[in-house]
Amino acid sequence: MAVTVVNYYEALNLDRELSTVEINTELSKLETVWKRREITNPEKAAKMNALIIDARKVFKTDATRRVYDVSLNPPQSAPVPMEPRNKVEQWQIDAINKAEMERRHLEEQENQKFQTRTRRIEERKATTTALYKKAWITFAICVAIAVLAFITFGFARIPVFLLVIVVFGGMGFLNYCDMYRNGIGSGLVKMGSIFGGFVFCFMCATARYTQMGYSVASASATWKTMGILLVIMMAIIVITRKVGKSRADSAYRQNLF
Repeated sequence: MAVTVVNYYEALNLDRELSTVEINTELSKLETVWKRREITNPEKAAKMNALIIDARKVFKTDATRRVYDVSLNPPQSAPVPMEPRNKVEQWQIDAINKAEMERRHLEEQENQKFQTRTRRIEERKATTTALYKKAWITFAICVAIAVLAFITFGFARIPVFLLVIVVFGGMGFLNYCDMYRNGIGSGLVKMGSIFGGFVFCFMCATARYTQMGYSVASASATWKTMGILLVIMMAIIVITRKVGKSRADSAYRQNLF
């Protein structure tokens, strides 16, 4: 028996008239859609992601696509005359049995691959979810430390630069975990970090102004401090989110191959 060839055109709703480049573009769009559904529908997402990865191998180049198209519609060979049942030889029976065993072996391999991919996705989901929760706890602790420090020491005695390291560290860790979780991230985390970071930078700059004394020179230094803190904050947010996305994409592809 022949091994069934998966029809990726039908399974992924791809138009046969599209060029190989256009098909790969469609696969990228599908990949983004099903990555987003890993949390809400992990089993279906794992199956579709596996199909997309396999389809990418088939549609990698025009040459591989031509080979695949031929395998979907193999040329029909001339029918072999059937011998009477009483004349079937042992070698024919052995050939049929061997083909059947090969078919079952291939099916088992595909099932094992699918189960392995599903298990890896589930394991990564559990790991990244736990890490994401820890990031929120860490960030909440950093914010609590900042608030407590301002209440305890006041603007005149608060250790501004030490506090900046603590809060920016927690913010960077949260943004990294936000992107590492699924490669897409949350707009709420990003915008919240920017808004909250701006408020924190303003408070730190005000504290420095208080510590340096109320003067024109102090005011000028305060604005410079504010600008530097804002630049550092935005750099931390952008870099940590990019690193998180890069690692998420890498882990995603490793889990599916």
